[in-house]
Amino acid sequence: MERGRPRLLIVKCPCGCGEEYAVNLDREAGKAWRFYIRDNKLTLYPSVWRDSACQAHYIIRSNSAYVFSGRDVDEFADRSLSVQDMERVLQAVTADWQHFATVAEAVDQIPWDTLDACRALVRKGLLVEGRGEQWGQFRRR
Repeated sequence: MERGRPRLLIVKCPCGCGEEYAVNLDREAGKAWRFYIRDNKLTLYPSVWRDSACQAHYIIRSNSAYVFSGRDVDEFADRSLSVQDMERVLQAVTADWQHFATVAEAVDQIPWDTLDACRALVRKGLLVEGRGEQWGQFRRR
């Protein structure tokens, strides 16, 4: 649904239950998901947790739905990040803890792509990822 800007996205639950429901995209109407269209592919952020019916938890990334069912978001990582994207993320992360979504806004990236970049930079020893309540937060090593 769209009146001047997208307000709702009608989704068929990817868990297989077949239920269709609305995902709010309008921040003026309450809690809203951010949506991104890049290369004609839709991505939603954050993940969707169904609090009724099937209790599904999933992400929509580049037109694909990934249901968690106990899996970590890292299993859905896009390993094809450009060197430029990685460098922009590295430059944006400071010595203080920052959530990957905040870094994504600073570098104009989709948050899931920024999470992938941050985790790749952790593997290279350049960043540190928080644990527990600091999951998804990163800082320079």
